[in-house]
Amino acid sequence: MSHTDSGVPNIVMICPKCKKKETSILKTLYESLTNTVKRQRKCNDDNCGNLFVTYEIDKSGLKSKSAKILKSSIQLKKKRKPTVKENWIDFKVFLYGFMRLTAIISSSISAVDKFDKKFKSGKDTFLTAEKSPNKKSFFSVFNTTNKDYSRVKIEGVKQTIKKCIGMKIYWETKKKLFKNIIIPDLKQKRIRMNIRDISDEINQYNRSITSYVRKEKYDTPDFFNNNHYFDKIINDFDLKITKEEVEILRTKLFTSQKWIWYTEVR
Repeated sequence: MSHTDSGVPNIVMICPKCKKKETSILKTLYESLTNTVKRQRKCNDDNCGNLFVTYEIDKSGLKSKSAKILKSSIQLKKKRKPTVKENWIDFKVFLYGFMRLTAIISSSISAVDKFDKKFKSGKDTFLTAEKSPNKKSFFSVFNTTNKDYSRVKIEGVKQTIKKCIGMKIYWETKKKLFKNIIIPDLKQKRIRMNIRDISDEINQYNRSITSYVRKEKYDTPDFFNNNHYFDKIINDFDLKITKEEVEILRTKLFTSQKWIWYTEVR
């Protein structure tokens, strides 16, 4: 038995997907409803990268608590027609996550290019996304042997939100849900809206992300991988690609490694 950096015992778990024992703990949560410890885990195998959840239950209450967990899980999965507000929040969180991940990937490519111009990459060269104390996010490339280092800034959260608001799908979705709104002319270099309206839209979006992006419903790549808005957003970029290419893009965008980067700087 090994230990994580926080001192929590890292009991070796078998990955339910590839059946290997190379797994690690990403996050530990306590659920008061069932008095259990919930751990978010990741398969460390490069060809798998599966993300899954385990529950730790006191043996004396194994039967009753297992039933409670199962009941809670079933209740969560029961289909209920979401409200307009819930649909709107789902969309905004997804669009933000999508655009934030594309910004991270863009910065990672720039950071590697910057590093390669100065130094030589090798087996001891690593990439990581990080947030500094002043809340600015960066993508870093460093070599642990030679101490070579380069860093590229990732666009700010509000800059990502501005990009979301400048997308056609944002206004079309809002119009579909709320009806009585005016869609601005997005063909212009600047959105034709009152400056105050733009500011209000950005601030409202920012509050939504701050309030919801870390909630359990959205704190998983499954929400993004299986989201029906994915294809619509791709169409908004007008990439002219096939369904097969869309699926390749989907799997490359929301990998377990990129998800870890996203949780660091979202």
